[in-house]
Amino acid sequence: MAGGAALPNDNLADALLITGGQGSQAGTTLGSRLEPGEPLHAGAVSGGSVWYKWGAFSGGSLTLQATGTRYTARVAVYRQTDSRLDYTHLAPVASGLNGAATVALQPGSAYLIAITCPVQTSGPFTLAWKHTPPAGGGVDLAILPGSVHASVVTKNFDRTECEVVNGCATAGTNRLIQVDFEVANRGAEDIYMGNPTRSPWAVTLPCVVEFHFRGLHRYVLRDARNAIVAMAEPVEHCFEDNRRENPNAIASPRYNCADQGLSAGWIYSLPSSLPCHFLNVSDVPSGSYTLEVIVDPWNYIDETDESNNSAKIPIVIEPECTGPPPNDNRAAATVVTGAIATVGGNSECATIEAGEKAHSHGVSFMPPGRSIWYQWIAPYTGDVTVDTEGSNYDTALEVQTASPDGSVNGPYLTFNDDVSPGVHFSRIAFPAVVGTPYWFVVDGYNVGAGSEGGRVQLNLNAAGNDSVTNAQVLVGLEGTTSGTTLHAARGESEPMLEGNPGGHLVWFRWTAPASGPVQFDTEPSAFKTLLGVFGGSGDSQAPLVPVVADVTHSLAGAARAGFAASSGQSYLIALDGRDGAAGVYALAWHQVPDVVVEVRLTARRDAEGRVRLEVTGKPGQAFSIERSSDLKSWAPVGTATVVEGAAVYVDGIPAAAGQGFYRAVGN
Repeated sequence: MAGGAALPNDNLADALLITGGQGSQAGTTLGSRLEPGEPLHAGAVSGGSVWYKWGAFSGGSLTLQATGTRYTARVAVYRQTDSRLDYTHLAPVASGLNGAATVALQPGSAYLIAITCPVQTSGPFTLAWKHTPPAGGGVDLAILPGSVHASVVTKNFDRTECEVVNGCATAGTNRLIQVDFEVANRGAEDIYMGNPTRSPWAVTLPCVVEFHFRGLHRYVLRDARNAIVAMAEPVEHCFEDNRRENPNAIASPRYNCADQGLSAGWIYSLPSSLPCHFLNVSDVPSGSYTLEVIVDPWNYIDETDESNNSAKIPIVIEPECTGPPPNDNRAAATVVTGAIATVGGNSECATIEAGEKAHSHGVSFMPPGRSIWYQWIAPYTGDVTVDTEGSNYDTALEVQTASPDGSVNGPYLTFNDDVSPGVHFSRIAFPAVVGTPYWFVVDGYNVGAGSEGGRVQLNLNAAGNDSVTNAQVLVGLEGTTSGTTLHAARGESEPMLEGNPGGHLVWFRWTAPASGPVQFDTEPSAFKTLLGVFGGSGDSQAPLVPVVADVTHSLAGAARAGFAASSGQSYLIALDGRDGAAGVYALAWHQVPDVVVEVRLTARRDAEGRVRLEVTGKPGQAFSIERSSDLKSWAPVGTATVVEGAAVYVDGIPAAAGQGFYRAVGN
């Protein structure tokens, strides 16, 4: 229809996106026009048209109803057949001269909806839509509880790196919140996106000629007043089946990078190592914030349950460091002790020493930049594994031995950058010799813009105590140890702790140096823990026997187990994560030995001829006083309780009664 200003959705390329399983949208055809090449909608000549777009990511049907206020609106529905949106890539699927149409949906498709008016008529209308899933179908995206992890990291980017080219970071130093989380499809039907090279929903990025899906998740950072201070919607690298959640789901993954989607009962994992999967907080002040992760924030996907699409966690942005860390130099290396350990650190403000050489032997483009140091003296001869899993940036790890001249560049033993392609923590293995000192140096990946830096987690023989036979030995009345349960498992024959299935069980062996109460405590572990105490050795000759222990939990989920220990007795302490949780644990123990007090009974007559008896013992200990005339027959004569070191009892037997004998029997 001629005349008037063009409407915002007058052209196909400007189709207005409508979302959700059910809704309505007011519109108008007043001022609408027909484009060159526009098809004959619903088989009838039109005076003009406006366009809408709706996405189908699961099956079923879509019912549409357009109702005009002054005319009978018409509806025509087309399926987009290619990533290009033009009239040559539209396939007609349904239409109605009475404004109603029903479409049998093809998952992964975009449907273009034309609302038209007869010639010389136009005006307002209301478009209503309703998606009906197939019988027994429906999809449900759910963020897995406890799967959201975030940390602040400092990264340097060169101007040619994709993060800079794609606009999510600037060249130079950036402070970022990196986020990991997992989302499951708990519906009965697959979510299907399709081949990204042909999908109407895919986008391309400037850095590389690749197709990605955008709008499937969002990161929102809010301050204490709930005001939004940062937000990002990273593209999906590959929306695919990563691991199975429901044991009744299909056994093998169905979707991958070439054909994307999420099978019913499967989990999609988003690691923070993916490009641009972060919030840039370079301009955000330090302080306490709330990070919210939202899946399907635009409601593109019609779900059976929309209430489980978000998760919130607290996060603290620490003030930027102002000086190097304590273990910035080799001579001040943090000492690591024991055969199994996990220690932390931070390299954001780390520096390099004068003359320090690259720690990436054979990788010439990685000069040193933010190195921090650890020293370990091997307590045994044998294989050792060291890794940086749990660090929040791309690390490089080297092992050195003692430097003959005391310089920063000790003899090189081994090096690793990435444990595998795309997995950016480091892992090394080497044969250790008992009593030999080794230095572990952690640096950041460096392509010339400067090394990355952030929180360091150094794991020594991670989960090396994941069986009873390899239980870590604990010594002394008190002590602490730490490690990670991430790669531990609970075997079929291993016990459930506190009636919970757990899933990442590690073991410790402690021999009581004295008798007395002892307490084991997992505060401050990074996850909710379970504890169990057992006797025996765990083999067929001496199976595990539960020891009665008082197990409690803090509000944060730390477990405490207290029990009465006997001197010289060995105990097995088992540690697991509640409901499959895993991560870095801390374990402390403290024993209060029983006080050994010599019990001694003395007797004397007082001035009145009575027998005064004194018994030494523990404070509060009660004794029964017994008397005999022949050391054969004993009769109780009274009781006494130790107060201020002794219990006193006075027997009024007269001196004329002759010889008598006394004894004190502890209660």
